[in-house]
Amino acid sequence: MTKAVHTPMTVTKDHFILRADDLLTATRDFEALGFIVTQGSDAGEGYNALIIFPDDSYLEIVAYKPWFRLKVWGWLCRRGLVRRCGRGDRAFMARLWNNWVPRHREGWLDWCVKVSSAEAFAETARDKGLDVSDMIHSRRLADGVEVRWRIGGGIELDAPFFLEDVTPRTVRLPKRLDRRHPNGVTGVAAARFGVTDLAASVALHATLLGARPSNENREEAVFDLPGFTLTLEKATADDPTEGLREVTLTSPNVSSAETLDLTLSHGARIVVAPSESPDKRLRITIESPPSI
Repeated sequence: MTKAVHTPMTVTKDHFILRADDLLTATRDFEALGFIVTQGSDAGEGYNALIIFPDDSYLEIVAYKPWFRLKVWGWLCRRGLVRRCGRGDRAFMARLWNNWVPRHREGWLDWCVKVSSAEAFAETARDKGLDVSDMIHSRRLADGVEVRWRIGGGIELDAPFFLEDVTPRTVRLPKRLDRRHPNGVTGVAAARFGVTDLAASVALHATLLGARPSNENREEAVFDLPGFTLTLEKATADDPTEGLREVTLTSPNVSSAETLDLTLSHGARIVVAPSESPDKRLRITIESPPSI
């Protein structure tokens, strides 16, 4: 009898989301930083713009419409009332309403991983006790072509949400879109994420990502994914920020790591590092673990 061959599930970066108060202003500011910004969709509660890189990763800038309905939902979210509805297939939407909409400040919101099987990823998350849903989304483009993808995630931001393209990825992110940015940025190389319980977060991510940290100490842990480095940092009194803290991009146009102007990046900490060693800066603090 021939044994079935199971292809390992792959997990890597997809996109990183930041919030701006005004999309037009944010578009102009990121263009001033040397990025090509592509206008995205106009959904019921908000709209977005994309900064797509040659490595197929991208940044998504989202802004919300000042509708009365949105304000009511934000009020409910801030009081934890929507969370009661966030079970089963509503878990992913509850993630948005609980963590995205109530946030007033600009800056990083969330991040998404690209997976080879959304169903398998969701099942792995459920096995870890997470309330995770996944569902098919679709949108018809201006040329009439329908784009479909499977997306999901849990209510909390402890782990990234996930996405699997159903139609070819080139339908969702057409190659014709300009990805050659004046500042030379070629893609996303790394990200830093703040967590309250480092040990628990490391265990969760190890299961979801299918890999153990390549480096780990009491303050942080580093995961190496295909073309991407994720660092989990323990939140402290000096820096209590939880969630996505920093994203590192690469460009051959810089000789050393540079942090972009936080005003122009709308509160999202973005570092541009040389293409030759995108994660060198991220590893400095973990090469000599503190003595116990």
